[in-house]
Amino acid sequence: MLEEDVIQSPQNAKLKSIKALRGGKNRDFTVLEGVHLFEEALAAGAEIQWLLISDQCDSGVGEVPFVVQRCQHKLMTEVSRLDSAPDFMTWVKRPVSDWRDAVGGLQVGQWCMIAAGVQDPGNLGALTRIAAGLGAKFVLATKGSSSPWHPRAVRGAAGTNFRLPVFEGVETDEFFELCSTNNIATWATCAGGEDLTSATAQLNSSAVALILGEEGRGLSDELVSKCSAKVGIALTRDVESLNVATAAAIFAHQLNNHV
Repeated sequence: MLEEDVIQSPQNAKLKSIKALRGGKNRDFTVLEGVHLFEEALAAGAEIQWLLISDQCDSGVGEVPFVVQRCQHKLMTEVSRLDSAPDFMTWVKRPVSDWRDAVGGLQVGQWCMIAAGVQDPGNLGALTRIAAGLGAKFVLATKGSSSPWHPRAVRGAAGTNFRLPVFEGVETDEFFELCSTNNIATWATCAGGEDLTSATAQLNSSAVALILGEEGRGLSDELVSKCSAKVGIALTRDVESLNVATAAAIFAHQLNNHV
C-alpha cells in the first residue's frame, strides 16, 4: 500500500514515533534499520505496520499489506541510530508471548538460552542469533540485562528475534523456581565446570537452561549456587576465557548435536 506523498517534515507522525521509541517511551514496537532486517521480518511473518524508504533509494517493494512511504533521506538520518542512515526503516510490532508458558512448555531433550546480566546489546544480539541457528527453543534475558529489542541487539541478531521467542526483564528467583517445578536442569557456564560432552547426557531425562553471564564478569557466585550443574570449556595455553558469543556457540553446537 504505497502512499504517494513524500515525508518532508520532521513533525511527521511516523518520524515522531521513531523518536519516541528512542526515548524508551514505546515497548510494543521496534524499528528495524536496513533492507536485510526488513526482509527478515517479512519472511518471518512479523507484524509490520509501515515501511519508510529513502527518497534517494531506487529500490522498492511489491504489493504488501502495510503502508509504504517515501521519506526525505536527511530526515531518516536525523532519526537513525546508524552512522549512515539506511534506505529502509521498518516499524514492526514486537511478538508477544509469556515467558512462563515457554519455560513450562520445554520438553525432555530441549534447551533454552538464558542471558543473565548480559548488558552489552551487541553481545545479546549475537547470543540470540546463535540460539536461533543452533536449536534453542527461546532466549530469555534476566532483569539487569540489555533488551533483546535494543537496536544494536536486533542488528547483532540479524533479525532472528522474529525466528524464535525472546523475553526480557525476568526475575531470576522466579525463573529458577519455575525450572525446579518443571524438572528443567539449570547449567551455569563458568570456568572449572564439567565438560559439556559428558553433561549433555542429562538431556535424555530433562530439558536444559544454558545460562551465560556478561563478558568479563561472568555469572555471580550467588547465581551459580542456584544452578543444578556447572559446565565449562577446556582451554589450552593458559587462556582463561572466551568471549561470551564464542563460548555460547560452542555450547550451543554441542547441545544441538546431542539433540
